Amino acid sequence: MCVSIQILQKWLYSLLHLFSASFEILQENVAHTAFHNSAARFDPPKCHPHTRVAVLKKIMDWVHRTDWETWYRYILWLTGAAGAGKSAIAQSIIELCLLEGFVIASFFFFRSDSTRNHAKSLVATLAYQIFFSVPSTQAIIQAAIENDPLIFTRSLEHQFDLLVVQPLRKFYKPLDTLEEKWRRIIVIDGLDECLDHASQRQILNMFRDAIRKYELPIIFLVASRPEHDINTTFGSKHMVGVFARLYLDESYEPDEDIRRFLQDSFEEIRTTDPFKSGIPMVWPTPEAMESIVRKSSGQFVYAATVVRYVHSIRQQPGSEKRPWHCTHMHASHFTDLHAFARTCTDSARTATHPARIATHLARISTHLTRTLHALTRMLHALLWTAYRLETDNSLGQIDGNNLKKL
Repeated sequence: MCVSIQILQKWLYSLLHLFSASFEILQENVAHTAFHNSAARFDPPKCHPHTRVAVLKKIMDWVHRTDWETWYRYILWLTGAAGAGKSAIAQSIIELCLLEGFVIASFFFFRSDSTRNHAKSLVATLAYQIFFSVPSTQAIIQAAIENDPLIFTRSLEHQFDLLVVQPLRKFYKPLDTLEEKWRRIIVIDGLDECLDHASQRQILNMFRDAIRKYELPIIFLVASRPEHDINTTFGSKHMVGVFARLYLDESYEPDEDIRRFLQDSFEEIRTTDPFKSGIPMVWPTPEAMESIVRKSSGQFVYAATVVRYVHSIRQQPGSEKRPWHCTHMHASHFTDLHAFARTCTDSARTATHPARIATHLARISTHLTRTLHALTRMLHALLWTAYRLETDNSLGQIDGNNLKKL
C-alpha cells in the first residue's frame, strides 16, 4: 500500500513539474504589452463618456445578437481612417464586455513596439488569456505544449488550432446553437500595425477557418485601417457570409461627439487651471469651438491633440505669464516635415555605396534638426491657438487635414 502511495506521489510531482514547465514556455512567448490592460498601455485611449454612443450600441447589439444586420456574422471589422477612434472604441467594447463576462482574449498591435508589431506572439498571448478566462481549458493547453515544447516555432495555424480552437471546442457549443450565456469574443486591434502584410491575411483567414471549418463558438472584433491586404482579404469570396463591416463615417455623427468631448475637456481646464481667475466665463468662444470641430474633419485625434497640449501648458515654466493672444499656424510649418519624409524615402531607395549613405545621413540629420524646430513651433502655435481667450478668429489658419497627414 505504501509503495502504491509513493508511486502516486511521484507521478503527481512529475505531472505538476511538466505542467509548470509547459506554463513557463507559454509565458515566455506572450507579448504582455499587447493586453488591453497592460502597464505598457497605461491610460489607454477609450471613448469619452457619452460619446460614440451609436457605434458602441451597434457593436454591443452584434455581441448580443440583437442587431438584424449583423447577428449572423461572426467577424465584425471595425474600420476607418487614422485618428477616427478605432482603438478607443475597441478598448471601450472590451471593458463593456468584461462586465458581462464575454471577453476571453485580446491583442493590441502597435507598429512602434517590437514586442507587438508582428504575429509571432499572437497565439501565445491569446492562449495565455484563455488559460485564465476559461479555466476548463488549462489542462488541454498545457498538454498541447507538453507534447510539443517547440509548438511556438510551428505555423500560426497549427498553434491556433491546438491552443485556441481545440480547447474552446471541447467546452463550448457549436455556433449554430449558441445561447446568450455562451457568447464569447476575441478582440484584435490595429491589425494594420502588424508589419508583415502576409501575417495580416494569415490571421484573418485563420479566424475564418476557425468559424467555418471548426465551428469555433467565438466571435471576433477586428479593428484596423482599410489597408490593401486587409481590404482584399475581407473582399474575397471565402469571406462572404462570415463578416460584417462597420465603417466609422459621418453616419455615426462624429462631429457631435467631438463637440461634447471638447466642451467637457475645456470646462475641466476652465475650472481647475491654477490661473482660472484670468479665464473668461465663456471660453473658448462658440466660434472657436466650432472651428476646432469643423477642422477635426471627424477625426478625434485632432481634437484630442488640441486638448492634450492645452493641458500641458500647466507644466511649462512661466505659464503664469500667458500672453492671451494667438499665434497663427501656416502651411509653411509642415514644409520641413514633408521634406524630411521625402529625404528618408529617397535615401532608402537610392543609397547603396557607403559614401553615398553617409551623404544621405548628413542630409537627413539636417532635415531632422529643422523638423524638430518646426514641430516645436507648430506645437507652441497649436497650444496658444487652442488656449486663446480674446481673439475671435484665432483658429482660422489651422488645417485639420494637414495635421492628420503627420
